[in-house]
Amino acid sequence: MIAGREAEEATRREAREESLSSVALHPGIASSRLAHTFVALALAVATAGLYLAQARLIAGELGYPLDDAWIHQTYARNLAHLGEWSFVPGTPSAGSTSPLWTLLLAIPHWFPGDLRLWTYAFGLLSLLGTAWATTRLTRALFDDARLAPWVGLAVLVEWHLTWAAVSGMEILLYTFLATLLLALALAPHLALRPLLWGVLGGLLTLTRPEGLWLVALIWLVLVLRSRQGHLDRSARHTGAYVAGWLILVAPYLLVNWHLTGRPFPNTFYAKQAEYHLLIDTIPLWQRLLTQAWLPWIGGQVLFLLGLGWVAVRLAWGRRRGVGGQWATSNERGTTGNQPQKTANRIRLLVPAVWALGLITIYALRLPVTYQHGRYLMPIIPVALVYGLWAFRALVTATPRILSRSLVISAGVVFLLFWIRGSLAYAEDTAVITCEMVGTARWVATTTKPTDLIAAHDIGALGYFADRPLLDLAGLVSPETIPLLRDESGLLHLMQARGVTHVIFFPDWYPVMAHAPALRLVSQRDCPVTRAAGHQSLAVYETAWSSLVTVQPKMQSAPGRIWPTYSRFSPPERIFRRSGSRLFPLLETKLQYHKHRLK
Repeated sequence: MIAGREAEEATRREAREESLSSVALHPGIASSRLAHTFVALALAVATAGLYLAQARLIAGELGYPLDDAWIHQTYARNLAHLGEWSFVPGTPSAGSTSPLWTLLLAIPHWFPGDLRLWTYAFGLLSLLGTAWATTRLTRALFDDARLAPWVGLAVLVEWHLTWAAVSGMEILLYTFLATLLLALALAPHLALRPLLWGVLGGLLTLTRPEGLWLVALIWLVLVLRSRQGHLDRSARHTGAYVAGWLILVAPYLLVNWHLTGRPFPNTFYAKQAEYHLLIDTIPLWQRLLTQAWLPWIGGQVLFLLGLGWVAVRLAWGRRRGVGGQWATSNERGTTGNQPQKTANRIRLLVPAVWALGLITIYALRLPVTYQHGRYLMPIIPVALVYGLWAFRALVTATPRILSRSLVISAGVVFLLFWIRGSLAYAEDTAVITCEMVGTARWVATTTKPTDLIAAHDIGALGYFADRPLLDLAGLVSPETIPLLRDESGLLHLMQARGVTHVIFFPDWYPVMAHAPALRLVSQRDCPVTRAAGHQSLAVYETAWSSLVTVQPKMQSAPGRIWPTYSRFSPPERIFRRSGSRLFPLLETKLQYHKHRLK
Protein backbone atom coordinates (compact mmCIF):
# COMPACT_ATOMS: atom_id res chain seq x y z
CA MET A 1 0.00 0.00 0.00
CA ILE A 2 2.85 2.38 0.91
CA ALA A 3 4.62 1.55 -2.33
CA GLY A 4 1.42 2.30 -4.22
CA ARG A 5 1.13 5.72 -2.60
CA GLU A 6 4.76 6.52 -3.42
CA ALA A 7 4.15 5.53 -7.04
CA GLU A 8 1.10 7.82 -7.15
CA GLU A 9 3.10 10.75 -5.78
CA ALA A 10 5.89 10.12 -8.28
CA THR A 11 3.40 10.10 -11.14
CA ARG A 12 1.93 13.41 -9.97
CA ARG A 13 5.38 15.01 -9.68
CA GLU A 14 6.28 13.88 -13.18
CA ALA A 15 3.02 15.27 -14.55
CA ARG A 16 3.62 18.64 -12.88
CA GLU A 17 7.21 18.79 -14.11
CA GLU A 18 6.12 17.87 -17.63
CA SER A 19 3.47 20.59 -17.57
CA LEU A 20 5.94 23.21 -16.34
CA SER A 21 8.57 22.17 -18.85
CA SER A 22 6.09 22.33 -21.71
CA VAL A 23 5.21 25.89 -20.79
CA ALA A 24 8.89 26.79 -20.44
CA LEU A 25 9.79 25.22 -23.79
CA HIS A 26 6.79 26.81 -25.49
CA PRO A 27 6.37 30.36 -24.22
CA GLY A 28 3.61 30.83 -26.78
CA ILE A 29 1.35 28.71 -24.56
CA ALA A 30 1.62 31.16 -21.68
CA SER A 31 1.12 34.17 -23.95
CA SER A 32 -1.88 32.49 -25.58
CA ARG A 33 -3.47 31.86 -22.19
CA LEU A 34 -2.82 35.47 -21.23
CA ALA A 35 -4.44 36.64 -24.45
CA HIS A 36 -7.46 34.40 -23.85
CA THR A 37 -7.79 35.76 -20.32
CA PHE A 38 -7.65 39.34 -21.55
CA VAL A 39 -10.25 38.69 -24.25
CA ALA A 40 -12.55 36.96 -21.76
CA LEU A 41 -12.24 39.82 -19.28
CA ALA A 42 -12.87 42.45 -21.95
CA LEU A 43 -15.87 40.56 -23.32
CA ALA A 44 -17.39 40.06 -19.86
CA VAL A 45 -16.96 43.74 -18.97
CA ALA A 46 -18.43 44.83 -22.31
CA THR A 47 -21.39 42.50 -21.88
CA ALA A 48 -22.12 43.68 -18.35
CA GLY A 49 -21.66 47.27 -19.47
CA LEU A 50 -24.26 46.86 -22.21
CA TYR A 51 -26.80 45.37 -19.81
CA LEU A 52 -26.23 48.04 -17.15
CA ALA A 53 -26.35 50.86 -19.71
CA GLN A 54 -29.68 49.59 -21.02
CA ALA A 55 -31.04 49.41 -17.47
CA ARG A 56 -29.82 52.92 -16.68
CA LEU A 57 -31.49 54.22 -19.82
CA ILE A 58 -34.88 52.55 -19.28
CA ALA A 59 -35.12 52.42 -15.47
CA GLY A 60 -33.47 55.79 -14.87
CA GLU A 61 -30.99 54.38 -12.36
CA LEU A 62 -28.95 51.28 -11.67
CA GLY A 63 -30.67 48.56 -9.73
CA TYR A 64 -31.54 44.88 -9.76
CA PRO A 65 -34.06 42.89 -11.82
CA LEU A 66 -35.30 41.01 -8.73
CA ASP A 67 -36.68 42.19 -5.42
CA ASP A 68 -34.91 39.21 -3.83
CA ALA A 69 -31.58 40.92 -4.49
CA TRP A 70 -32.56 43.62 -1.99
CA ILE A 71 -33.27 40.87 0.57
CA HIS A 72 -29.64 39.78 0.30
CA GLN A 73 -28.51 43.39 0.59
CA THR A 74 -30.59 43.91 3.73
CA TYR A 75 -29.25 40.78 5.43
CA ALA A 76 -25.71 41.78 4.42
CA ARG A 77 -26.11 45.32 5.79
CA ASN A 78 -27.50 44.12 9.12
CA LEU A 79 -24.72 41.54 9.40
CA ALA A 80 -22.00 44.10 8.65
CA HIS A 81 -23.32 46.94 10.83
CA LEU A 82 -25.27 45.14 13.57
CA GLY A 83 -23.49 41.79 13.68
CA GLU A 84 -26.76 39.86 13.51
CA TRP A 85 -28.41 37.50 11.03
CA SER A 86 -31.64 39.41 10.55
CA PHE A 87 -33.83 41.09 7.99
CA VAL A 88 -35.63 43.34 10.46
CA PRO A 89 -33.01 44.75 12.91
CA GLY A 90 -33.25 43.08 16.30
CA THR A 91 -35.25 40.11 15.01
CA PRO A 92 -33.03 37.19 13.89
CA SER A 93 -34.59 35.24 11.02
CA ALA A 94 -33.76 32.49 8.54
CA GLY A 95 -34.91 34.19 5.35
CA SER A 96 -31.71 34.05 3.30
CA THR A 97 -31.53 31.05 0.99
CA SER A 98 -27.91 31.83 0.16
CA PRO A 99 -25.88 32.58 3.31
CA LEU A 100 -22.59 32.42 1.38
CA TRP A 101 -23.74 35.13 -1.02
CA THR A 102 -25.00 37.22 1.89
CA LEU A 103 -21.63 36.91 3.64
CA LEU A 104 -19.88 37.97 0.45
CA LEU A 105 -22.15 41.01 0.08
CA ALA A 106 -21.43 42.06 3.67
CA ILE A 107 -17.75 42.70 2.87
CA PRO A 108 -18.28 45.89 0.77
CA HIS A 109 -20.08 47.55 3.69
CA TRP A 110 -16.67 48.00 5.33
CA PHE A 111 -15.23 49.74 2.27
CA PRO A 112 -16.14 52.90 0.35
CA GLY A 113 -17.95 52.83 -2.96
CA ASP A 114 -21.38 52.15 -4.42
CA LEU A 115 -22.62 48.82 -3.06
CA ARG A 116 -24.32 48.05 -6.35
CA LEU A 117 -21.00 48.25 -8.20
CA TRP A 118 -19.44 45.84 -5.70
CA THR A 119 -22.32 43.43 -6.31
CA TYR A 120 -21.94 43.69 -10.08
CA ALA A 121 -18.21 43.03 -9.69
CA PHE A 122 -18.89 39.84 -7.71
CA GLY A 123 -21.31 38.71 -10.41
CA LEU A 124 -18.81 39.50 -13.14
CA LEU A 125 -16.10 37.49 -11.40
CA SER A 126 -18.56 34.61 -11.05
CA LEU A 127 -19.29 34.81 -14.79
CA LEU A 128 -15.58 34.67 -15.62
CA GLY A 129 -15.11 31.82 -13.17
CA THR A 130 -18.01 29.94 -14.74
CA ALA A 131 -16.50 30.35 -18.22
CA TRP A 132 -13.14 29.05 -16.96
CA ALA A 133 -14.70 26.13 -15.08
CA THR A 134 -16.76 25.22 -18.15
CA THR A 135 -13.62 25.00 -20.28
CA ARG A 136 -12.15 22.70 -17.62
CA LEU A 137 -15.29 20.57 -17.71
CA THR A 138 -15.14 20.37 -21.51
CA ARG A 139 -11.57 19.10 -21.36
CA ALA A 140 -12.47 16.64 -18.62
CA LEU A 141 -15.30 15.15 -20.67
CA PHE A 142 -13.94 15.29 -24.22
CA ASP A 143 -10.20 15.96 -23.82
CA ASP A 144 -10.53 18.57 -26.58
CA ALA A 145 -8.37 21.68 -26.28
CA ARG A 146 -9.88 23.24 -29.42
CA LEU A 147 -13.49 22.93 -28.33
CA ALA A 148 -13.00 24.24 -24.78
CA PRO A 149 -12.35 27.94 -25.61
CA TRP A 150 -15.46 28.09 -27.79
CA VAL A 151 -17.56 26.72 -24.95
CA GLY A 152 -16.08 29.35 -22.63
CA LEU A 153 -16.91 32.04 -25.19
CA ALA A 154 -20.49 30.78 -25.42
CA VAL A 155 -20.80 31.06 -21.63
CA LEU A 156 -19.66 34.70 -21.72
CA VAL A 157 -22.23 35.74 -24.34
CA GLU A 158 -25.16 33.55 -23.21
CA TRP A 159 -27.85 36.06 -22.26
CA HIS A 160 -29.26 34.20 -19.23
CA LEU A 161 -25.83 34.08 -17.62
CA THR A 162 -25.11 37.74 -18.32
CA TRP A 163 -28.51 38.65 -16.88
CA ALA A 164 -27.62 36.62 -13.79
CA ALA A 165 -24.18 38.26 -13.49
CA VAL A 166 -25.72 41.71 -12.95
CA SER A 167 -28.84 40.52 -11.11
CA GLY A 168 -27.45 40.93 -7.60
CA MET A 169 -28.31 37.28 -6.95
CA GLU A 170 -26.31 34.18 -6.09
CA ILE A 171 -27.16 32.43 -9.38
CA LEU A 172 -23.73 32.61 -10.98
CA LEU A 173 -21.82 31.90 -7.78
CA TYR A 174 -23.80 28.66 -7.54
CA THR A 175 -23.21 27.98 -11.25
CA PHE A 176 -19.46 28.52 -10.90
CA LEU A 177 -19.13 26.26 -7.86
CA ALA A 178 -21.26 23.51 -9.43
CA THR A 179 -19.35 23.57 -12.72
CA LEU A 180 -15.99 23.64 -10.94
CA LEU A 181 -16.93 20.69 -8.73
CA LEU A 182 -17.97 18.70 -11.79
CA ALA A 183 -14.78 19.61 -13.63
CA LEU A 184 -12.52 18.56 -10.75
CA ALA A 185 -14.38 15.35 -9.97
CA LEU A 186 -14.62 14.17 -13.58
CA ALA A 187 -11.11 15.00 -14.80
CA PRO A 188 -9.59 11.54 -15.35
CA HIS A 189 -5.98 12.64 -14.91
CA LEU A 190 -6.48 14.57 -11.66
CA ALA A 191 -5.90 12.81 -8.35
CA LEU A 192 -8.79 12.34 -5.95
CA ARG A 193 -9.16 15.23 -3.51
CA PRO A 194 -12.13 14.20 -1.34
CA LEU A 195 -11.58 16.86 1.33
CA LEU A 196 -11.40 19.62 -1.29
CA TRP A 197 -14.47 18.27 -3.05
CA GLY A 198 -16.32 18.18 0.26
CA VAL A 199 -15.42 21.81 0.99
CA LEU A 200 -16.60 22.83 -2.48
CA GLY A 201 -19.80 20.87 -1.90
CA GLY A 202 -20.28 22.71 1.38
CA LEU A 203 -19.82 26.08 -0.32
CA LEU A 204 -22.29 24.95 -2.99
CA THR A 205 -24.89 24.01 -0.36
CA LEU A 206 -24.40 27.34 1.40
CA THR A 207 -25.10 29.05 -1.91
CA ARG A 208 -28.28 27.12 -2.77
CA PRO A 209 -29.91 24.25 -0.80
CA GLU A 210 -30.43 22.23 -3.99
CA GLY A 211 -26.65 21.93 -4.14
CA LEU A 212 -27.23 18.82 -2.03
CA TRP A 213 -28.21 16.94 -5.19
CA LEU A 214 -24.81 17.53 -6.81
CA VAL A 215 -23.04 16.80 -3.50
CA ALA A 216 -24.72 13.38 -3.42
CA LEU A 217 -23.90 12.72 -7.07
CA ILE A 218 -20.23 13.62 -6.65
CA TRP A 219 -20.08 11.28 -3.66
CA LEU A 220 -21.16 8.45 -5.97
CA VAL A 221 -18.42 9.47 -8.42
CA LEU A 222 -15.93 9.42 -5.55
CA VAL A 223 -17.03 5.95 -4.49
CA LEU A 224 -16.79 4.60 -8.05
CA ARG A 225 -13.31 6.04 -8.56
CA SER A 226 -12.14 4.90 -5.13
CA ARG A 227 -13.28 1.32 -5.74
CA GLN A 228 -10.46 0.95 -8.22
CA GLY A 229 -8.24 0.76 -5.13
CA HIS A 230 -8.80 -0.89 -1.75
CA LEU A 231 -12.01 -0.88 0.26
CA ASP A 232 -10.44 1.01 3.16
CA ARG A 233 -9.35 3.69 0.69
CA SER A 234 -12.96 4.19 -0.38
CA ALA A 235 -14.04 4.53 3.25
CA ARG A 236 -11.30 7.08 3.97
CA HIS A 237 -12.25 9.14 0.94
CA THR A 238 -15.91 9.11 1.93
CA GLY A 239 -15.04 10.21 5.46
CA ALA A 240 -12.88 13.08 4.19
CA TYR A 241 -15.58 14.15 1.73
CA VAL A 242 -18.33 14.20 4.35
CA ALA A 243 -16.06 15.96 6.86
CA GLY A 244 -15.23 18.71 4.38
CA TRP A 245 -18.93 19.21 3.70
CA LEU A 246 -20.00 19.16 7.36
CA ILE A 247 -17.36 21.66 8.47
CA LEU A 248 -19.14 24.36 6.48
CA VAL A 249 -22.76 23.22 6.42
CA ALA A 250 -23.29 22.04 10.01
CA PRO A 251 -23.24 25.56 11.55
CA TYR A 252 -25.70 26.73 8.89
CA LEU A 253 -28.11 23.88 9.63
CA LEU A 254 -27.84 24.45 13.39
CA VAL A 255 -28.58 28.18 13.07
CA ASN A 256 -31.66 27.48 10.95
CA TRP A 257 -32.81 24.83 13.42
CA HIS A 258 -32.37 27.24 16.31
CA LEU A 259 -34.34 29.99 14.57
CA THR A 260 -37.14 28.01 12.92
CA GLY A 261 -36.97 24.40 14.10
CA ARG A 262 -36.13 23.35 10.53
CA PRO A 263 -32.77 22.65 8.86
CA PHE A 264 -33.30 24.92 5.87
CA PRO A 265 -34.34 28.60 5.61
CA ASN A 266 -37.97 29.69 5.46
CA THR A 267 -37.67 30.45 1.75
CA PHE A 268 -37.09 26.76 1.04
CA TYR A 269 -40.54 25.91 2.41
CA ALA A 270 -42.45 29.11 1.59
CA LYS A 271 -41.79 28.97 -2.16
CA GLN A 272 -43.05 25.39 -2.38
CA ALA A 273 -46.19 26.22 -0.42
CA GLU A 274 -46.92 29.30 -2.53
CA TYR A 275 -46.78 27.48 -5.85
CA HIS A 276 -48.25 24.16 -4.78
CA LEU A 277 -51.31 24.93 -6.91
CA LEU A 278 -49.21 24.34 -10.03
CA ILE A 279 -48.22 20.90 -8.75
CA ASP A 280 -51.85 19.99 -8.11
CA THR A 281 -53.03 21.36 -11.44
CA ILE A 282 -50.46 20.64 -14.15
CA PRO A 283 -49.48 17.07 -15.11
CA LEU A 284 -45.93 16.05 -14.30
CA TRP A 285 -44.97 15.45 -17.93
CA GLN A 286 -45.92 19.00 -18.86
CA ARG A 287 -43.96 20.40 -15.93
CA LEU A 288 -40.93 18.36 -16.96
CA LEU A 289 -41.09 19.53 -20.58
CA THR A 290 -41.55 23.14 -19.54
CA GLN A 291 -38.58 23.06 -17.17
CA ALA A 292 -36.39 21.18 -19.67
CA TRP A 293 -37.08 23.77 -22.38
CA LEU A 294 -35.94 26.78 -20.32
CA PRO A 295 -32.14 26.37 -20.63
CA TRP A 296 -32.38 26.24 -24.43
CA ILE A 297 -34.09 29.61 -24.94
CA GLY A 298 -31.18 31.41 -26.54
CA GLY A 299 -28.51 30.94 -29.17
CA GLN A 300 -27.99 27.41 -27.89
CA VAL A 301 -31.36 26.42 -29.33
CA LEU A 302 -29.56 25.56 -32.59
CA PHE A 303 -27.36 23.13 -30.68
CA LEU A 304 -30.42 20.92 -30.36
CA LEU A 305 -29.93 20.10 -34.05
CA GLY A 306 -26.54 18.65 -33.21
CA LEU A 307 -27.84 16.73 -30.21
CA GLY A 308 -30.65 15.32 -32.32
CA TRP A 309 -28.22 14.31 -35.05
CA VAL A 310 -25.91 12.60 -32.56
CA ALA A 311 -28.85 10.79 -30.95
CA VAL A 312 -30.03 9.49 -34.31
CA ARG A 313 -26.57 8.31 -35.30
CA LEU A 314 -26.10 6.51 -32.00
CA ALA A 315 -29.58 4.99 -32.15
CA TRP A 316 -28.93 3.65 -35.64
CA GLY A 317 -25.57 2.32 -34.60
CA ARG A 318 -23.69 4.29 -37.26
CA ARG A 319 -20.85 5.40 -35.02
CA ARG A 320 -18.17 5.85 -37.62
CA GLY A 321 -18.60 9.64 -37.61
CA VAL A 322 -19.78 10.34 -34.08
CA GLY A 323 -18.61 7.18 -32.44
CA GLY A 324 -15.11 7.51 -33.83
CA GLN A 325 -14.80 10.97 -32.38
CA TRP A 326 -16.24 9.69 -29.12
CA ALA A 327 -13.60 6.99 -28.94
CA THR A 328 -10.64 9.19 -29.79
CA SER A 329 -11.60 11.94 -27.35
CA ASN A 330 -12.76 9.91 -24.39
CA GLU A 331 -11.39 6.40 -24.67
CA ARG A 332 -7.88 7.20 -25.85
CA GLY A 333 -5.42 4.69 -24.53
CA THR A 334 -8.09 2.28 -23.28
CA THR A 335 -7.89 -0.32 -26.04
CA GLY A 336 -8.77 -3.66 -24.57
CA ASN A 337 -9.53 -2.12 -21.20
CA GLN A 338 -13.30 -2.56 -20.95
CA PRO A 339 -13.65 -1.38 -17.30
CA GLN A 340 -11.85 1.85 -18.18
CA LYS A 341 -14.10 2.37 -21.20
CA THR A 342 -17.15 1.86 -19.01
CA ALA A 343 -15.82 4.35 -16.46
CA ASN A 344 -15.24 6.91 -19.22
CA ARG A 345 -18.77 6.53 -20.53
CA ILE A 346 -20.23 6.86 -17.05
CA ARG A 347 -18.16 9.99 -16.50
CA LEU A 348 -19.57 11.51 -19.69
CA LEU A 349 -23.10 11.07 -18.36
CA VAL A 350 -22.62 12.57 -14.88
CA PRO A 351 -23.25 16.24 -15.82
CA ALA A 352 -26.32 15.21 -17.81
CA VAL A 353 -27.63 13.21 -14.86
CA TRP A 354 -27.14 16.23 -12.60
CA ALA A 355 -28.93 18.55 -15.03
CA LEU A 356 -31.84 16.16 -15.58
CA GLY A 357 -32.09 15.56 -11.84
CA LEU A 358 -32.29 19.29 -11.14
CA ILE A 359 -34.99 19.67 -13.79
CA THR A 360 -36.94 16.84 -12.16
CA ILE A 361 -36.57 18.32 -8.67
CA TYR A 362 -38.02 21.64 -9.77
CA ALA A 363 -40.77 19.98 -11.80
CA LEU A 364 -41.77 18.06 -8.68
CA ARG A 365 -41.40 20.78 -6.04
CA LEU A 366 -41.24 24.26 -7.64
CA PRO A 367 -42.44 24.19 -11.28
CA VAL A 368 -42.10 27.92 -11.98
CA THR A 369 -40.57 29.58 -15.02
CA TYR A 370 -40.69 33.25 -14.06
CA GLN A 371 -37.61 35.51 -14.11
CA HIS A 372 -36.37 33.69 -17.21
CA GLY A 373 -36.18 30.37 -15.39
CA ARG A 374 -33.48 31.54 -13.00
CA TYR A 375 -33.58 28.39 -10.90
CA LEU A 376 -32.36 26.32 -13.86
CA MET A 377 -29.77 28.79 -15.17
CA PRO A 378 -26.96 26.82 -13.43
CA ILE A 379 -27.36 23.93 -15.88
CA ILE A 380 -26.86 26.15 -18.94
CA PRO A 381 -23.04 25.65 -18.98
CA VAL A 382 -23.61 21.89 -19.04
CA ALA A 383 -26.09 22.33 -21.89
CA LEU A 384 -23.50 24.39 -23.76
CA VAL A 385 -20.80 21.74 -23.28
CA TYR A 386 -22.91 18.91 -24.69
CA GLY A 387 -24.67 21.11 -27.22
CA LEU A 388 -21.57 22.69 -28.74
CA TRP A 389 -19.79 19.34 -28.92
CA ALA A 390 -22.75 17.80 -30.76
CA PHE A 391 -23.16 20.89 -32.96
CA ARG A 392 -19.51 20.66 -34.03
CA ALA A 393 -20.00 16.99 -34.84
CA LEU A 394 -22.95 17.93 -37.04
CA VAL A 395 -21.02 20.75 -38.74
CA THR A 396 -18.04 18.53 -39.55
CA ALA A 397 -20.33 15.89 -41.07
CA THR A 398 -22.25 18.25 -43.38
CA PRO A 399 -21.22 19.77 -46.73
CA ARG A 400 -19.13 22.91 -46.59
CA ILE A 401 -21.83 25.38 -47.62
CA LEU A 402 -24.34 23.97 -45.14
CA SER A 403 -21.79 23.80 -42.34
CA ARG A 404 -20.84 27.44 -42.82
CA SER A 405 -24.50 28.41 -42.81
CA LEU A 406 -25.01 26.56 -39.54
CA VAL A 407 -22.04 28.27 -37.88
CA ILE A 408 -23.07 31.74 -39.07
CA SER A 409 -26.66 31.13 -38.00
CA ALA A 410 -25.55 30.10 -34.52
CA GLY A 411 -23.42 33.22 -34.17
CA VAL A 412 -26.23 35.50 -35.34
CA VAL A 413 -28.78 33.91 -33.00
CA PHE A 414 -26.40 34.22 -30.04
CA LEU A 415 -25.86 37.89 -30.91
CA LEU A 416 -29.59 38.62 -31.24
CA PHE A 417 -30.40 37.01 -27.92
CA TRP A 418 -27.45 38.77 -26.29
CA ILE A 419 -28.87 42.14 -27.37
CA ARG A 420 -32.48 41.20 -26.63
CA GLY A 421 -31.42 39.91 -23.24
CA SER A 422 -30.09 43.35 -22.36
CA LEU A 423 -33.57 44.76 -23.03
CA ALA A 424 -35.09 42.05 -20.84
CA TYR A 425 -32.69 42.96 -18.05
CA ALA A 426 -33.49 46.65 -18.45
CA GLU A 427 -37.25 46.05 -18.32
CA ASP A 428 -36.95 43.76 -15.31
CA THR A 429 -34.84 46.35 -13.52
CA ALA A 430 -37.32 49.08 -14.45
CA VAL A 431 -40.15 47.05 -12.89
CA ILE A 432 -38.33 46.50 -9.61
CA THR A 433 -37.03 50.07 -9.45
CA CYS A 434 -40.38 51.68 -10.20
CA GLU A 435 -42.64 49.26 -8.32
CA MET A 436 -40.72 47.95 -5.31
CA VAL A 437 -38.04 50.58 -4.75
CA GLY A 438 -40.43 53.44 -5.50
CA THR A 439 -43.02 52.08 -3.08
CA ALA A 440 -40.37 51.52 -0.40
CA ARG A 441 -39.26 55.12 -0.69
CA TRP A 442 -42.89 56.26 -0.40
CA VAL A 443 -43.28 54.17 2.76
CA ALA A 444 -40.07 55.61 4.20
CA THR A 445 -41.26 59.20 3.76
CA THR A 446 -44.99 58.81 4.46
CA THR A 447 -45.50 56.25 7.24
CA LYS A 448 -44.46 56.37 10.87
CA PRO A 449 -41.36 54.44 12.02
CA THR A 450 -43.57 52.32 14.29
CA ASP A 451 -46.12 51.38 11.60
CA LEU A 452 -46.30 47.65 10.90
CA ILE A 453 -46.22 46.99 7.15
CA ALA A 454 -47.49 43.77 5.57
CA ALA A 455 -46.19 43.04 2.08
CA HIS A 456 -45.64 40.20 -0.34
CA ASP A 457 -42.32 41.52 -1.69
CA ILE A 458 -40.18 42.75 1.18
CA GLY A 459 -36.70 43.16 -0.30
CA ALA A 460 -36.69 46.85 -1.20
CA LEU A 461 -38.97 47.62 1.76
CA GLY A 462 -36.46 46.14 4.17
CA TYR A 463 -33.56 47.99 2.62
CA PHE A 464 -35.07 51.45 2.05
CA ALA A 465 -38.02 51.80 4.44
CA ASP A 466 -36.69 50.39 7.74
CA ARG A 467 -40.13 49.57 9.12
CA PRO A 468 -41.45 46.57 11.08
CA LEU A 469 -42.62 44.02 8.51
CA LEU A 470 -45.02 41.11 8.22
CA ASP A 471 -43.96 39.05 5.21
CA LEU A 472 -47.01 37.70 3.36
CA ALA A 473 -44.74 35.33 1.40
CA GLY A 474 -43.36 33.71 4.56
CA LEU A 475 -39.67 34.34 3.92
CA VAL A 476 -39.02 36.10 7.23
CA SER A 477 -42.47 35.54 8.79
CA PRO A 478 -42.94 31.75 8.83
CA GLU A 479 -46.30 32.11 10.56
CA THR A 480 -47.80 33.17 7.23
CA ILE A 481 -46.72 30.04 5.34
CA PRO A 482 -49.82 27.98 6.30
CA LEU A 483 -51.99 30.89 5.13
CA LEU A 484 -50.38 31.54 1.75
CA ARG A 485 -53.42 30.09 0.00
CA ASP A 486 -55.98 31.69 2.31
CA GLU A 487 -56.52 35.42 1.79
CA SER A 488 -59.23 35.59 4.45
CA GLY A 489 -56.86 33.99 6.94
CA LEU A 490 -54.16 36.50 6.04
CA LEU A 491 -56.58 39.37 6.71
CA HIS A 492 -57.39 38.05 10.18
CA LEU A 493 -53.70 37.46 10.94
CA MET A 494 -52.90 41.03 9.92
CA GLN A 495 -55.71 42.28 12.15
CA ALA A 496 -54.39 40.28 15.10
CA ARG A 497 -50.88 41.63 14.55
CA GLY A 498 -52.05 45.24 14.23
CA VAL A 499 -50.86 45.85 10.67
CA THR A 500 -51.30 49.48 9.61
CA HIS A 501 -50.47 49.23 5.89
CA VAL A 502 -50.67 46.40 3.36
CA ILE A 503 -48.73 46.38 0.08
CA PHE A 504 -49.38 43.99 -2.80
CA PHE A 505 -50.29 43.75 -6.48
CA PRO A 506 -54.12 43.85 -6.67
CA ASP A 507 -54.30 41.11 -9.30
CA TRP A 508 -52.21 38.82 -7.09
CA TYR A 509 -54.62 39.13 -4.14
CA PRO A 510 -58.07 39.80 -5.65
CA VAL A 511 -59.96 39.01 -2.44
CA MET A 512 -57.90 41.32 -0.25
CA ALA A 513 -57.96 44.04 -2.90
CA HIS A 514 -61.74 44.33 -2.42
CA ALA A 515 -61.82 43.81 1.34
CA PRO A 516 -63.69 46.63 3.18
CA ALA A 517 -60.94 46.71 5.82
CA LEU A 518 -58.36 47.90 3.28
CA ARG A 519 -58.44 51.41 1.81
CA LEU A 520 -56.25 52.26 -1.17
CA VAL A 521 -53.99 55.21 -0.36
CA SER A 522 -51.29 54.99 -3.02
CA GLN A 523 -50.57 53.08 -6.20
CA ARG A 524 -47.61 53.21 -8.52
CA ASP A 525 -48.05 54.01 -12.20
CA CYS A 526 -45.17 52.25 -13.91
CA PRO A 527 -45.05 52.29 -17.72
CA VAL A 528 -43.44 48.85 -17.99
CA THR A 529 -46.10 47.24 -15.82
CA ARG A 530 -48.87 49.06 -17.67
CA ALA A 531 -47.45 47.96 -21.02
CA ALA A 532 -47.56 44.35 -19.82
CA GLY A 533 -51.26 44.71 -19.02
CA HIS A 534 -51.02 44.37 -15.24
CA GLN A 535 -51.84 46.55 -12.26
CA SER A 536 -49.09 48.34 -10.38
CA LEU A 537 -48.15 47.85 -6.75
CA ALA A 538 -50.69 49.34 -4.35
CA VAL A 539 -50.52 50.53 -0.74
CA TYR A 540 -53.60 50.04 1.45
CA GLU A 541 -54.33 51.56 4.84
CA THR A 542 -56.14 49.30 7.27
CA ALA A 543 -59.45 49.92 9.03
CA TRP A 544 -59.94 46.71 10.99
CA SER A 545 -63.30 47.78 12.38
CA SER A 546 -64.67 47.16 8.87
CA LEU A 547 -63.29 43.62 8.60
CA VAL A 548 -65.87 40.99 7.77
CA THR A 549 -65.33 37.30 7.17
CA VAL A 550 -64.57 36.76 3.51
CA GLN A 551 -65.06 33.36 1.94
CA PRO A 552 -63.48 33.23 -1.52
CA LYS A 553 -64.77 30.74 -4.07
CA MET A 554 -61.65 28.66 -3.59
CA GLN A 555 -59.01 29.00 -0.91
CA SER A 556 -56.04 28.65 -3.12
CA ALA A 557 -52.89 30.45 -4.04
CA PRO A 558 -53.24 34.20 -4.43
CA GLY A 559 -53.55 35.50 -7.96
CA ARG A 560 -49.85 35.19 -8.56
CA ILE A 561 -50.30 33.04 -11.61
CA TRP A 562 -49.43 35.50 -14.36
CA PRO A 563 -45.82 36.17 -13.32
CA THR A 564 -45.15 32.43 -13.26
CA TYR A 565 -45.23 32.16 -17.04
CA SER A 566 -44.80 35.75 -18.23
CA ARG A 567 -43.14 38.42 -16.15
CA PHE A 568 -41.79 41.00 -18.53
CA SER A 569 -39.68 38.48 -20.43
CA PRO A 570 -38.98 39.75 -23.97
CA PRO A 571 -36.67 36.89 -25.06
CA GLU A 572 -39.24 34.31 -24.02
CA ARG A 573 -41.88 36.12 -26.07
CA ILE A 574 -39.93 35.19 -29.18
CA PHE A 575 -40.99 31.62 -28.42
CA ARG A 576 -44.40 32.53 -27.04
CA ARG A 577 -46.42 31.23 -29.98
CA SER A 578 -44.41 28.06 -30.33
CA GLY A 579 -44.60 27.61 -26.58
CA SER A 580 -48.38 27.86 -26.56
CA ARG A 581 -48.51 25.22 -29.29
CA LEU A 582 -46.19 22.95 -27.34
CA PHE A 583 -48.09 23.35 -24.08
CA PRO A 584 -51.71 24.33 -24.88
CA LEU A 585 -53.15 22.66 -21.79
CA LEU A 586 -50.65 24.48 -19.61
CA GLU A 587 -51.72 27.90 -20.90
CA THR A 588 -55.41 26.97 -20.68
CA LYS A 589 -55.21 25.77 -17.10
CA LEU A 590 -53.26 28.79 -15.96
CA GLN A 591 -55.81 31.16 -17.46
CA TYR A 592 -58.67 29.09 -16.01
CA HIS A 593 -57.33 29.24 -12.47
CA LYS A 594 -56.46 32.90 -12.81
CA HIS A 595 -60.11 33.70 -13.60
CA ARG A 596 -61.40 31.42 -10.83
CA LEU A 597 -59.24 33.24 -8.31
CA LYS A 598 -60.75 36.53 -9.43
